[in-house]
Amino acid sequence: MRLIVDPAVDEAIIAALNYWAVESDSEELIGRLLVAFDAAFALMENEPRRGRRVPGLPEHYRRLRLAPNLPGYVLYYRIEATRVLLFLLRHERQRPYAPATLQRKAGDAARRVDQADTENTEGGGG
Repeated sequence: MRLIVDPAVDEAIIAALNYWAVESDSEELIGRLLVAFDAAFALMENEPRRGRRVPGLPEHYRRLRLAPNLPGYVLYYRIEATRVLLFLLRHERQRPYAPATLQRKAGDAARRVDQADTENTEGGGG
């Protein structure tokens, strides 16, 4: 299945990496984070049902936490008919969103990526 990443998630990952680059001053930690994000992306794309179900939402809403020895980032995604939509990155210490908020954020992300896809198609790819 094809993994689609909401641009807001890309921005959040970059912000997290920049934060840890300054906070920890550890290239090794940044490297481990990059490997962990790549592994999470591969798992979502190749075995999306391995993520944990999101409480209070239908079973096609899933989440993955990065490895326990890394900062506690959680990736939220939705399994759709032809794709997996990664719609949110949160730190586990942030107050959790209500299920309705997660659904709204997934819907907003889907509209953004669909709009961008339509614009790229109509504009000849950018």
